[in-house]
Amino acid sequence: MRHENGFGFVRRVCRLAAAALALAIGGCGGGAPDDVAGLDYVNPAYRFAMNVPPGWTVREGSGMPAVFVTGPRMAEGFQANVNVVVEPVRPGTTLEEYVASYKLELEVLREFKLLSEEPRERPGGRKTYVLTYRQGAFSVPLTQRQLYLVAGERAYVVTATVPADSFAGEEANFEVCFQSFRAGW
Repeated sequence: MRHENGFGFVRRVCRLAAAALALAIGGCGGGAPDDVAGLDYVNPAYRFAMNVPPGWTVREGSGMPAVFVTGPRMAEGFQANVNVVVEPVRPGTTLEEYVASYKLELEVLREFKLLSEEPRERPGGRKTYVLTYRQGAFSVPLTQRQLYLVAGERAYVVTATVPADSFAGEEANFEVCFQSFRAGW
Protein backbone atom coordinates (compact mmCIF):
# COMPACT_ATOMS: atom_id res chain seq x y z
CA MET A 1 0.00 0.00 0.00
CA ARG A 2 1.65 3.23 -1.16
CA HIS A 3 1.36 6.44 0.81
CA GLU A 4 -1.13 8.82 -0.75
CA ASN A 5 1.24 11.76 -1.20
CA GLY A 6 3.69 9.76 -3.35
CA PHE A 7 6.76 11.03 -1.50
CA GLY A 8 7.26 7.93 0.68
CA PHE A 9 10.20 6.63 -1.32
CA VAL A 10 11.96 10.01 -1.33
CA ARG A 11 11.47 10.32 2.46
CA ARG A 12 12.86 6.84 2.99
CA VAL A 13 15.97 7.46 0.87
CA CYS A 14 16.57 10.74 2.71
CA ARG A 15 16.08 8.95 6.05
CA LEU A 16 18.67 6.33 5.06
CA ALA A 17 21.12 9.07 4.08
CA ALA A 18 20.50 10.90 7.35
CA ALA A 19 21.11 7.72 9.33
CA ALA A 20 24.36 7.03 7.49
CA LEU A 21 25.62 10.58 8.10
CA ALA A 22 24.48 11.02 11.73
CA LEU A 23 26.75 13.03 14.03
CA ALA A 24 27.20 12.83 17.81
CA ILE A 25 24.34 14.59 19.61
CA GLY A 26 22.39 15.19 22.92
CA GLY A 27 18.92 16.03 24.42
CA CYS A 28 15.88 14.45 26.13
CA GLY A 29 12.16 14.89 26.78
CA GLY A 30 9.52 13.94 29.35
CA GLY A 31 5.78 13.77 29.99
CA ALA A 32 4.48 10.25 29.23
CA PRO A 33 2.29 7.60 30.87
CA ASP A 34 3.75 5.92 33.95
CA ASP A 35 4.72 2.74 32.07
CA VAL A 36 7.08 4.66 29.75
CA ALA A 37 8.06 7.69 31.84
CA GLY A 38 10.98 5.79 33.36
CA LEU A 39 12.66 5.08 30.02
CA ASP A 40 15.84 7.01 29.15
CA TYR A 41 14.31 9.00 26.29
CA VAL A 42 10.67 10.09 26.05
CA ASN A 43 9.23 12.11 23.15
CA PRO A 44 5.78 13.32 24.24
CA ALA A 45 5.13 15.21 20.99
CA TYR A 46 5.32 12.05 18.86
CA ARG A 47 4.38 9.69 21.70
CA PHE A 48 7.31 7.32 21.76
CA ALA A 49 10.00 6.35 24.26
CA MET A 50 12.99 4.02 24.55
CA ASN A 51 16.13 3.30 26.50
CA VAL A 52 19.52 4.50 25.25
CA PRO A 53 22.68 2.34 25.30
CA PRO A 54 25.25 3.40 27.91
CA GLY A 55 27.66 6.00 26.51
CA TRP A 56 25.40 6.90 23.56
CA THR A 57 24.05 10.40 22.99
CA VAL A 58 20.62 11.70 21.96
CA ARG A 59 19.65 14.61 19.70
CA GLU A 60 16.11 15.54 18.88
CA GLY A 61 15.53 16.56 15.29
CA SER A 62 13.62 19.62 14.18
CA GLY A 63 11.77 17.46 11.63
CA MET A 64 12.26 13.87 10.62
CA PRO A 65 13.90 11.85 12.00
CA ALA A 66 12.39 12.91 15.30
CA VAL A 67 15.46 11.71 17.20
CA PHE A 68 19.00 10.41 16.58
CA VAL A 69 20.77 8.20 19.11
CA THR A 70 24.47 7.72 18.33
CA GLY A 71 27.30 5.66 19.68
CA PRO A 72 30.95 6.64 19.98
CA ARG A 73 32.82 7.42 16.76
CA MET A 74 34.36 4.27 15.23
CA ALA A 75 37.91 4.06 13.87
CA GLU A 76 36.65 4.61 10.31
CA GLY A 77 34.78 7.76 11.43
CA PHE A 78 31.28 6.29 11.31
CA GLN A 79 28.95 6.21 14.32
CA ALA A 80 26.53 3.39 14.93
CA ASN A 81 23.16 5.07 15.24
CA VAL A 82 19.45 4.63 15.76
CA ASN A 83 16.84 7.08 14.51
CA VAL A 84 13.08 7.25 14.83
CA VAL A 85 10.80 8.54 12.09
CA VAL A 86 7.10 9.06 12.68
CA GLU A 87 4.86 9.44 9.66
CA PRO A 88 1.14 9.64 9.07
CA VAL A 89 -0.73 6.65 7.62
CA ARG A 90 -4.25 6.32 6.31
CA PRO A 91 -6.83 5.40 8.94
CA GLY A 92 -7.14 1.64 9.17
CA THR A 93 -3.65 0.87 7.81
CA THR A 94 -2.44 -2.38 9.36
CA LEU A 95 1.10 -3.18 10.40
CA GLU A 96 1.20 -5.91 7.76
CA GLU A 97 0.15 -3.49 5.00
CA TYR A 98 2.70 -0.90 6.09
CA VAL A 99 5.58 -3.40 6.29
CA ALA A 100 4.70 -4.89 2.87
CA SER A 101 4.77 -1.40 1.31
CA TYR A 102 8.03 -0.54 3.05
CA LYS A 103 9.69 -3.79 1.93
CA LEU A 104 8.87 -3.00 -1.71
CA GLU A 105 10.63 0.33 -1.38
CA LEU A 106 13.67 -1.18 0.37
CA GLU A 107 14.15 -3.78 -2.34
CA VAL A 108 15.18 -1.10 -4.85
CA LEU A 109 18.23 -0.13 -2.76
CA ARG A 110 21.55 -1.00 -4.37
CA GLU A 111 22.81 -4.41 -3.24
CA PHE A 112 19.77 -4.95 -1.00
CA LYS A 113 19.79 -8.31 0.80
CA LEU A 114 17.18 -9.22 3.40
CA LEU A 115 18.97 -10.97 6.28
CA SER A 116 16.06 -11.63 8.63
CA GLU A 117 12.51 -10.65 9.47
CA GLU A 118 10.33 -11.38 12.45
CA PRO A 119 7.16 -10.23 14.15
CA ARG A 120 7.63 -9.11 17.75
CA GLU A 121 5.10 -8.31 20.43
CA ARG A 122 5.47 -5.33 22.79
CA PRO A 123 4.20 -5.30 26.37
CA GLY A 124 0.45 -4.79 26.37
CA GLY A 125 0.06 -6.84 23.19
CA ARG A 126 1.09 -4.18 20.65
CA LYS A 127 2.66 -5.84 17.61
CA THR A 128 5.81 -4.74 15.81
CA TYR A 129 7.79 -6.15 12.90
CA VAL A 130 11.57 -6.18 12.54
CA LEU A 131 13.62 -6.41 9.33
CA THR A 132 17.39 -6.71 9.18
CA TYR A 133 19.06 -6.13 5.82
CA ARG A 134 22.29 -5.19 4.12
CA GLN A 135 22.49 -2.52 1.44
CA GLY A 136 25.22 -0.82 -0.57
CA ALA A 137 23.69 2.59 -1.35
CA PHE A 138 26.63 4.39 0.30
CA SER A 139 30.42 4.17 0.00
CA VAL A 140 30.53 1.44 2.66
CA PRO A 141 28.05 -1.46 2.80
CA LEU A 142 25.62 -0.96 5.69
CA THR A 143 23.56 -3.30 7.80
CA GLN A 144 20.32 -1.82 9.03
CA ARG A 145 17.69 -3.15 11.39
CA GLN A 146 14.25 -1.56 11.35
CA LEU A 147 11.38 -1.92 13.78
CA TYR A 148 7.92 -0.94 12.51
CA LEU A 149 4.90 -0.11 14.64
CA VAL A 150 1.54 1.27 13.51
CA ALA A 151 -0.60 3.03 16.11
CA GLY A 152 -3.75 4.80 14.98
CA GLU A 153 -2.85 7.12 12.15
CA ARG A 154 0.91 7.04 12.79
CA ALA A 155 3.66 4.67 11.75
CA TYR A 156 6.88 4.53 13.74
CA VAL A 157 10.07 3.33 12.04
CA VAL A 158 13.08 2.78 14.28
CA THR A 159 16.22 2.38 12.13
CA ALA A 160 19.58 1.15 13.42
CA THR A 161 22.54 1.65 11.06
CA VAL A 162 26.17 0.53 11.13
CA PRO A 163 28.82 -0.57 8.61
CA ALA A 164 28.04 -4.19 7.70
CA ASP A 165 31.23 -5.59 9.23
CA SER A 166 30.44 -3.92 12.60
CA PHE A 167 26.84 -5.10 13.01
CA ALA A 168 27.57 -8.05 15.32
CA GLY A 169 29.51 -5.79 17.69
CA GLU A 170 26.68 -3.22 17.89
CA GLU A 171 23.64 -5.52 17.82
CA ALA A 172 23.27 -5.56 21.62
CA ASN A 173 23.25 -1.73 21.68
CA PHE A 174 20.58 -1.64 18.99
CA GLU A 175 18.47 -4.09 20.95
CA VAL A 176 18.55 -1.78 23.99
CA CYS A 177 16.51 0.65 21.87
CA PHE A 178 14.38 -1.95 20.08
CA GLN A 179 13.42 -4.00 23.14
CA SER A 180 12.42 -0.94 25.15
CA PHE A 181 10.65 0.98 22.35
CA ARG A 182 7.11 2.07 23.26
CA ALA A 183 4.83 4.22 21.11
CA GLY A 184 1.34 5.39 20.37
CA TRP A 185 -0.07 6.06 23.83
